[in-house]
Amino acid sequence: MKYAPRKVYIKESGRYVELSYTDFCRRRESDQTYMDKLFIPIQGCLLEVVREQYTDFYRDKERWRYLKKLDTKNSLLSLDGFTDSEGKLKGSLIKNSPMNRS
Repeated sequence: MKYAPRKVYIKESGRYVELSYTDFCRRRESDQTYMDKLFIPIQGCLLEVVREQYTDFYRDKERWRYLKKLDTKNSLLSLDGFTDSEGKLKGSLIKNSPMNRS
């Protein structure tokens, strides 16, 4: 994270417990079991999750990052910006189309 989270939510006895980031750091330094816990950032906070949730979250995040990189590299365009709310091509594209020029 680029900044310290506002809160950290850890699971204790099956329930989430809210900690300040400072308290979390102290616990992590004194209790080595905290080093094995997995967290995902949610709305400026850290939330403890199980490995499957952690993997899914970062898989989706990396996939999005990869697609953005491809989009930038290949200068891909989305056709969504060229259609109206009904899915029809906007008028200016049709008027300026090579097929409509005489």
